[in-house]
Amino acid sequence: MTPLTWTHLGFTGTRQGMTRAQAAAVTALLQACPPQTFHHSDALGAETEVHALVRQQCPATQIMVHPPTRSAQRSFCVADIWRPTLPYFLCQQAVVQASDVLLAVPQSAAEMRRSGCWQAVQYARAVGTPVVLVRATGQVVWPPTRQEVAHG
Repeated sequence: MTPLTWTHLGFTGTRQGMTRAQAAAVTALLQACPPQTFHHSDALGAETEVHALVRQQCPATQIMVHPPTRSAQRSFCVADIWRPTLPYFLCQQAVVQASDVLLAVPQSAAEMRRSGCWQAVQYARAVGTPVVLVRATGQVVWPPTRQEVAHG
């Protein structure tokens, strides 16, 4: 079972797509705690893959897409709700702002400067939105609890 629950789950991920281990971990998380709404920015790669997983694993979940103005890297998924188009980083911010928790599936273990996924993670942390990372190995990294933060 997940240490967190979420009603509004945001997602960001690598454009290279998920590893098999990441896909298995994300599937298990969705099965353990299906969200009421699922938010993503319609990017190619992991976002497209997880969109399909949510449709398969969580049929009652509403999918809300926050698309970018530039269409070159979009997957044009079929969503239940479309938000207005925005510049790419503002789409990521909108996903975070609409979410209880951000689920992030980056390609690299180390934070990268020119990565939309890592930028979304950094923004979520800055505004206090919990981030659940799924590493390429499938390891799920949970955000620290309030008690862990208080005890340093």
